[in-house]
Amino acid sequence: MLTNGDRCFNYVRAFPSIESQEIGKGSRESSQLFNVVDIYLGQDGTLWALDVGIYETLSDHPIRENDPKVVGFDISTGKVKYVISLRSLSCLSRSRLQYIVVEYLKESTTVLYIGDGGTRSIIVWYVESNEGYRIKLPHIVIQGCSELPHEDVFYIALIELCTGNYLYFSYLSSSDLYRVRTKDLRRQMNPRCIVNIGKKPCKMVFLGVGYETVLYFRIRGQNHLYSWDSRLSFLEENFMVVRKSKDCRAITHVDVDNVGTLWVLESNIQDYLMGHVGCYGPNMMLGPVLGDPIPVWSNCNEEEKC
Repeated sequence: MLTNGDRCFNYVRAFPSIESQEIGKGSRESSQLFNVVDIYLGQDGTLWALDVGIYETLSDHPIRENDPKVVGFDISTGKVKYVISLRSLSCLSRSRLQYIVVEYLKESTTVLYIGDGGTRSIIVWYVESNEGYRIKLPHIVIQGCSELPHEDVFYIALIELCTGNYLYFSYLSSSDLYRVRTKDLRRQMNPRCIVNIGKKPCKMVFLGVGYETVLYFRIRGQNHLYSWDSRLSFLEENFMVVRKSKDCRAITHVDVDNVGTLWVLESNIQDYLMGHVGCYGPNMMLGPVLGDPIPVWSNCNEEEKC
């Protein structure tokens, strides 16, 4: 952090270096990044980046430069530890890879879970053995969807409960929230292993998981930050208002640091995608969330409820 009198400035730089990421230099097996749609920082200091290999996605003619892949970087050195091609586990014409979570098992096994909304699937990849497979989800998970699967957002979240680890998932426009035990995914489960948690009272935008059991989200079209502790029933009365929005920035990610502080990343990405950012251009802000969350039912008026 740089200081100038009473003002402080955070010094931000690209990771990995911009010089190593010039388009056109990479082969299919290289670690070059083209369009990273999600990242996950593992407990072993590995930053996992999910790269779909397509850029110019806002234009009428997106360009596929490379196959989809996952690249694992050592966060302390910036060096590449893993390059995992997803070509054999995805359908280049239909797949819509969007989110990645990583599970670290006691037997020194690292498992990647990648949501493929376009094919209604979850990709499971074992890092150490360098192998994986794709699990097709039953048609019921798109019940109530107002969008086609390949046009919708498919959220996944890894939650650790005392009964085991679970992958929670839902399409943005679907009516229900589901979960499955990760050990069943590792057994290449059958559809009966999927549990319907309940009806969603709103279109929930998943933002991240904190403190192992708490799912953070916002409501589509709103910027307030909400939370739900998965140890409680999936009911609106158990939703909490963590922070009310003070401006038009939309929260895109939340995470908890090593001392237990919740941090929120927000930006004007919605205006940027619509071309409404004006002369100030894109901007983002990272800040801590202080104070206790407030129950939705005790502090929100009707417009602010889910």
